Amino acid sequence: MTTKTGSTVEPDALSRAMRVTDQTEADACFDALVAHCMLHCPWLTRDEAIELERRWLVLFSARFCDDETRDRVRQLYRLGGDNGQ
Repeated sequence: MTTKTGSTVEPDALSRAMRVTDQTEADACFDALVAHCMLHCPWLTRDEAIELERRWLVLFSARFCDDETRDRVRQLYRLGGDNGQ
């Protein structure tokens, strides 16, 4: 799926990201999400791709996860409040 901004979203990859429980695995998973974003949206800088993926993680976890999972995701992926900052 391609968003209005051109960012590609991989629901399966986001689902896998929600199941991560280890910091090392979370770091690797996030790097893969960012690399995928940059591959499909080469006009984005790395910082822009990072921001988009953080926002997708926040949105996905808010919509599809329970409180415990959402809190774990925010901690593992170093996400802030509801806006992903």
